Amino acid sequence: MKRLLLTLTGRLDELQLDELRKAIGLNATGTVTDPVGTVLGTRSEGDPALPTAKLTLWRGDTNEWLLAVDESPVNPPYPASPAAWRGLAALGIRAAGLSISDRQEIISGSQEVPDTGTSQEFSDHVPSDATDRGWPRLGYTEVMVLATRLVGLDPSWRSEPGLVAETFGWPIREPAPGLFQLDTGPGTAQGYLYWRDGRAEGLEIPISMPIPDDDELQLTYAFTLLSTTLDEALGRSTEAPSTHPRENAWANDDLRLTLLRTSTDIRLLVIPKR
Repeated sequence: MKRLLLTLTGRLDELQLDELRKAIGLNATGTVTDPVGTVLGTRSEGDPALPTAKLTLWRGDTNEWLLAVDESPVNPPYPASPAAWRGLAALGIRAAGLSISDRQEIISGSQEVPDTGTSQEFSDHVPSDATDRGWPRLGYTEVMVLATRLVGLDPSWRSEPGLVAETFGWPIREPAPGLFQLDTGPGTAQGYLYWRDGRAEGLEIPISMPIPDDDELQLTYAFTLLSTTLDEALGRSTEAPSTHPRENAWANDDLRLTLLRTSTDIRLLVIPKR
């Protein structure tokens, strides 16, 4: 078993603790006033008796909190990955106003190895735009604004294809009957509006270009953070939890918005309700 152990410092009240657990997806146990060593939250993947990955938060000394990411070297975790959970942890730590005072990597049967901060596996820096890593895509704020506007679309967009293009300022063309192509701007691939019998069937908007070198790790990391960002913008999904690990959905009375991770990019799908 490999463990990444983070020592976090800073004051937490009960509300901040709940926000931290919510951001990381921990099952809540304990309170901020419980004694040292109290487990405050857990999350595991795989067989409960032998989890392939596990997150644990517990109380340290005064204004000190410990967060561990454990992963099994035998069975890779699926659908979540330790790398994605590290991204969630980074977001939660920042949201709670905590700082990382110490990092250690521990492998069962070996000495604790201090983390000097040079590891690429965990960082409390959450990039605002993946173009910094050579992968063109929309930044987190841009996606949040786009998703909010899509959810707020006037229902009339379903009966006139030009309205979506006009609303967002996207050039539009019809390369084939019932298929409209949208130029959604730099950092993304072409978007599509699907049409049948005079009505919109759906709207597909890539929010990135295909990722270089099939970088599954970076794709998962970005998808995880974008999901959390959209939860903040749109509220927790009221849809039934998806059985597909690569999608998250939000809905209102008029449409369903889905954040979808394909094998090469990330997309927003809008499906009108009949």
